[in-house]
Amino acid sequence: MILAFTMYAHDGDAFFFEDRTSSIFCPACGSLLEKNFLPRNVKPRKKWDICSTYDNRKLVSERFKIWCETQLFEGVGFRQVCSQPPYYAFEPSIVLKINPRCARFENKCAACGNYESVV
Repeated sequence: MILAFTMYAHDGDAFFFEDRTSSIFCPACGSLLEKNFLPRNVKPRKKWDICSTYDNRKLVSERFKIWCETQLFEGVGFRQVCSQPPYYAFEPSIVLKINPRCARFENKCAACGNYESVV
């Protein structure tokens, strides 16, 4: 049974959060507070079908999105971040749950309550 996949991508030479406001990040630790943030004009300079931004977000071309849709993959979502040419944020829609008794939560931020890492 396959539980998860990992996707790696080449550098797309772009930032996902470049035009963001500072209010979507915790002022103390820098954690992303607005999980649904979506930029509207992310343009990778390198035109890969799958690429990664400097801030580690995966972007895909319309061609890759259509291919995924024809394969009927479950658990993936696409949110458009650029219209010309069309690029999409590639995001999982199924999240694996962890057992909190078996995990180690490290460095809780006093300001936002997020953890630096969960191991």
